[in-house]
Amino acid sequence: MTSKVVADVVLNGTDSAEVKILEVYSKNPPRYAIYRTADRVLIQFADDINRAQLQRRAMSVLSPVRGDINGLIGSWRGSKARDEISKVDLLDRATANALIVALEGDVAGATILLNAVKQKIIDDRTSWARSLYLMISAGMSAFCMLIVCSVLSPWFVPIHAFSSDARSLWLAAGAGTAGAFFSIATGLRRRTVLPDLQWGDNTTDAILRVTIGIIAAVLLLCLLKSQLVVINIGSLSSAAGSGSPGGEYNWILVLVLGFIGGFSERLVPDLLDKATLAAEPTTRAAPASDADKAGAARAVAGADRADGKILTATGVDADPEATDACLCDSPFNLDDATGDHALPAATGGVAP
Repeated sequence: MTSKVVADVVLNGTDSAEVKILEVYSKNPPRYAIYRTADRVLIQFADDINRAQLQRRAMSVLSPVRGDINGLIGSWRGSKARDEISKVDLLDRATANALIVALEGDVAGATILLNAVKQKIIDDRTSWARSLYLMISAGMSAFCMLIVCSVLSPWFVPIHAFSSDARSLWLAAGAGTAGAFFSIATGLRRRTVLPDLQWGDNTTDAILRVTIGIIAAVLLLCLLKSQLVVINIGSLSSAAGSGSPGGEYNWILVLVLGFIGGFSERLVPDLLDKATLAAEPTTRAAPASDADKAGAARAVAGADRADGKILTATGVDADPEATDACLCDSPFNLDDATGDHALPAATGGVAP
């Protein structure tokens, strides 16, 4: 590794790591130079050692976001696609501009600029990931529809002749596939999609969403045909499709129900949750406390009187709705008071 100064940073030259310099964005001898190699945007710090140390300390704050940016565009570097080459060039220039701002003393402003560059990359990658997600969903849906159409076609009968109930389930599966894809297409903007660097997770999620739609459509039809649940759509009730469990639905109703089951991600799970709650045993009532038992006894004693009255402390029958049968409303009688000689001896207190 050779020691370099700012003046040594030139186009097609080499830096201190002997890496070829592909572009020089800014050069301010002897304070700093900003340039690009095949891998990243770099800084040649000041020739003065003390100033260079201060610059390195200030730039260390920006290192995490610079690393994120370089990692996000790493797969675009060296690409032969013209649009990706253009993106890398623009993003490297934006990064270099932020570093110039930092080296001129505004590190906070440079942080804002670099975070904006990072967010721009994430937005671009997420946008492309949404397109991939839609294409994978469409491919999975087309594959499933091809299987359903093949099974329901007359050419499949010599291989295996399905019963009418089984054909209804296959038809519901096809409608559920269409419903799931329609749900994905209409809600893709609101759906959480990871950047295309995590294409494996996005692929799994897209395939699972279509698969869940197929299962939900078939299960919904089974629940309705067995009359375990009944749903109403406008003036049409699912119970009208068949007079008894196992009865037939016409093909249009099967398509509609299958599409609804595939389109609504929460419909069938919610029905299953409600069925689970309904099957749980009722919780036993807690045993009555002593106070509750005493209150019940008093209520029974008061109810034993033929006239519905109860005896108050003053000896006068009163309407139970008009009094609570306590002594709070009775006049005080001095003869009922306890004398001091009958009270227990007191302990503690303050001597007079």
